[in-house]
Amino acid sequence: MIVVRQGRDIVAIERHSGDDTMRSVGNIIDAIERYKPQMTCIDEGGVGAGIYDRLIEQRYKVRGVNFGWKPKNPKAHLNKRAEIWCAMRDWLKTAAIEENKRLMADLTGVR
Repeated sequence: MIVVRQGRDIVAIERHSGDDTMRSVGNIIDAIERYKPQMTCIDEGGVGAGIYDRLIEQRYKVRGVNFGWKPKNPKAHLNKRAEIWCAMRDWLKTAAIEENKRLMADLTGVR
């Protein structure tokens, strides 16, 4: 899934499933060229590591995030994944997102 955020608002959501690594890289490059983001964050765990490496090789400005990393505050969060989900929960309180049932299911499905 590619999510494009501008300020506090989500401006686009693109879902791609069943793509191989290079097709995923192509989809991300297409989104980078179309939206011109200041930063692109990539889940670099598992399959995402190859996607991240290829984008770096192609000289795109990307930041990798591995959800298994240690959190900034280990007393507050078990891992980076929990830390990011909590930050997103706080962001969602003031974010502008159009109603999207699939996104709602994605965001509420994780415990």
